[in-house]
Amino acid sequence: MEDPRNLFLRHTRSKMEFNIDKENVFWVEYVNESLMDAIFYTIVDYINHERNTDELGVGKLERLYSYPLEFLKAEDPYEWLEKNRSKDDRGLIMYIYDNISSMSPGKHRRALLYFINMLNFGL
Repeated sequence: MEDPRNLFLRHTRSKMEFNIDKENVFWVEYVNESLMDAIFYTIVDYINHERNTDELGVGKLERLYSYPLEFLKAEDPYEWLEKNRSKDDRGLIMYIYDNISSMSPGKHRRALLYFINMLNFGL
């Protein structure tokens, strides 16, 4: 992992000319948008990590989301999956967000809790 200061320095240098006083912007809006992006992509990375490290290729929370009680009671589980398969992963992403306390302990869960606290406390 590269030194965080070097990463930040490269990011800062990528900004063209930047003068805080010249800009007429509410910076906290940018902060909040960035935190929401960080939450979104942290959840996406968590899902990807769980898929790559779980022996079944799907994490615990994704199993709970994708295979609810109706799936287990279905006469034909393959047919049930085809009828109920989501076209995108936004539902899964929100399910993970709503169930952060059930995530596997680790860096993703910890980062999400920090990001959400930052939003709750207005940075």
